[in-house]
Amino acid sequence: MVTAVIFSLLVALSGDMAAASTGSITAKGGGVSPSRPKVLSAQCWLDQGLSCFGDRTVRPGQPLLLTGKNFSRTAEIVFRPARSKKAKKRRGSGRIARSKAAAVVKTSSIDNSQLEASVPMLRQGKYLVQVRNSSGLQSNPKSIKVLARPQIKPGNTPRIVDAVAKFRRFYSGGTQPQAFVFQVSSLQSTVQANVELVEIASGTVLRQWNVDAKTNKATNVTWDGSLINGDAAPEGRYQFRLQVSDSAGNVTTSTGSLAGKEAKKSATFSYQKYVFPIQGSYFMGRGRSAGHDGVDVMAKRGTPLVAVTSGKIEYVGNHGRAGIYLIISGFDNKRYFYLHMNERPLVSKGDRVSAGQRIGSVGNTGNTSDYHLHFEVRDKAGKNKRSWFGRTLDPKKFLLGIAR
Repeated sequence: MVTAVIFSLLVALSGDMAAASTGSITAKGGGVSPSRPKVLSAQCWLDQGLSCFGDRTVRPGQPLLLTGKNFSRTAEIVFRPARSKKAKKRRGSGRIARSKAAAVVKTSSIDNSQLEASVPMLRQGKYLVQVRNSSGLQSNPKSIKVLARPQIKPGNTPRIVDAVAKFRRFYSGGTQPQAFVFQVSSLQSTVQANVELVEIASGTVLRQWNVDAKTNKATNVTWDGSLINGDAAPEGRYQFRLQVSDSAGNVTTSTGSLAGKEAKKSATFSYQKYVFPIQGSYFMGRGRSAGHDGVDVMAKRGTPLVAVTSGKIEYVGNHGRAGIYLIISGFDNKRYFYLHMNERPLVSKGDRVSAGQRIGSVGNTGNTSDYHLHFEVRDKAGKNKRSWFGRTLDPKKFLLGIAR
């Protein structure tokens, strides 16, 4: 009898747990109420972003991908115009009425964590994007930028509508390549496009691509930061140059425009191998000395820490003296040590990271009371019995060299 009762309770509990997996159990009657959706990111979704004019920049008709939690097949995406701080202040003073203008579109559900929808006909500007489920519950907003539809009509000579480098700052060895995205208007279905990567200071053409570009469609070429021989390109300012031609011999060499800006500027970017590990105010403290292989960089608690270069997370741990720490194994054959972090890092052992990627924050864990980052650089090639991690380099000199 007791066994039967226990079995009945287990069956009832398992049913409640299954219901709770898709919502929350209400206080009366054990019913299930849907969970509020949550949006983590909203981004352009053409060729996994490589043919987008920026991750959070879209045009009407382009696909928008939303990732998050608690999505459903019947969800809708709400596009609401975002207001500037000045407009919000005016609205707060009662001088303008609050506009409820919004566009609502049905979605194509990939799963309960991803939704895809076509961007509706919206005016150019910034928009807040939210997910609304069948019960009317709305998610947190995420902002995107919507560009106007191209107004250039096809003519006898091919014309460049857009030309832009996806990243304004591109880092060596990153998880994503740099992408040069362009769009051409022409009466012909395809045109021949020649793209050159130019080092601005010297005017040297480092790479070249020849592609067949479909007219009125976004086309891209990608660059991983290497030269033709496989070596990493030198740091500096770079620019993509574009020339298009059709079968009739008509050639266009201008780089067009993007949303009213000269594409010459939009196609320019900086290429870097390193980024300063602290993203905020700081000052250099104690440097390298006997028994102290690093440099202490003082900063406020919680100041963001980023990967100094691209590589893999070799270690993540907690030590009595070092506190919460991690080691990045850089693709430049060096190891980078971050000690006394505020909390468990945002990355785990084995993760690949790009230069500039957020990995944690400044703290004072371990044998210290001051908030700072103890930073070390070691050459992996200098590994010996005294230091398995490699030969210690001067970290202060290194940081001063990459400070921008």
